[in-house]
Amino acid sequence: MVLTDHRSPQANVSYIDQIIGEGVDGIKFSHFARELGDLDVDVVHVNQAVRLLGGAGTTNDERADIAQAVVAELRRRELPLVQTLYGPHQGAGAEWRRAFDDATAMFIVLDEATSTPAPGRTTVIPHAHYRDRFVGYPRKEQIPGRLLAISPNRLVKVAAGPLKIFPLTNTPGLSLRVMGQPNAALDALLEKVLGRHPDRVSAVTGLVSDAMMVNEISASELVILPDNATLVDESMLMLALSLDRPVLLPESAATRLLAEEVGSGWVHHHAGALTAERLDEVVDAVRNTPRSEHPDLSKRDAGATAARYAEVFRSVATSDAPA
Repeated sequence: MVLTDHRSPQANVSYIDQIIGEGVDGIKFSHFARELGDLDVDVVHVNQAVRLLGGAGTTNDERADIAQAVVAELRRRELPLVQTLYGPHQGAGAEWRRAFDDATAMFIVLDEATSTPAPGRTTVIPHAHYRDRFVGYPRKEQIPGRLLAISPNRLVKVAAGPLKIFPLTNTPGLSLRVMGQPNAALDALLEKVLGRHPDRVSAVTGLVSDAMMVNEISASELVILPDNATLVDESMLMLALSLDRPVLLPESAATRLLAEEVGSGWVHHHAGALTAERLDEVVDAVRNTPRSEHPDLSKRDAGATAARYAEVFRSVATSDAPA
């Protein structure tokens, strides 16, 4: 039994689907918020340590106390801890982070660019693609010139820049679609741009289902994404590529590696703030630079990914190393 801090599977894709997958026998999963409870488990897997150890508004001292209590419980029950690290190492240098990292039997990262405190206790498991997941989902015909700025939970991060610079682009026939959870910080800008360019700019704000994302991504010529800093960002990136749509996002070591992996012409970058000039350049490249029919996602099979997680869990569960 593996206890994971990620929420149980729901209708929309999430990181938990990477772990559970299909065709992995002999491993059961349960979800917890903080208390380990009395479940008969063999491994504890955490991917959001900050939230697990107090969430927003918790001081480092308070979080250190919680971390020490959790670690003590893990040791008392001789339970190995597995952590998935993604993006910046939150709390690096803090007492709570050191305590939690020292207690970790194995770190999982999604790419070679992500560092951990213990390279010798680290394994890379890339995020799986979604090609098989959405077979049969209705898709829209691609709309020439449609640019989609999408993020289910970070709409300000992905949409504020494109909304500001879109009216300055020179490519004829472009339209901008904004999609994600509403955010009050974006309301005034969105209202102003929609009012001035009602025929070229549109928005869908609210709860975003998988079906809606598949429809909107398939209708787009280019998908604009936020900096790849969270697991949700990574999921959106894989979804767009799985639907054979080129993406544009801020440049990072991880996205440069991905661009090399999937093949030329699929992952486009902007360094610093997105400009109208750069957006015009990327649209031109998408239209006129040869690329493969599909991005190469051969290293990201969902079944193989789930099997690698299972291998990690079995390995730490049978190890003699202390939790």
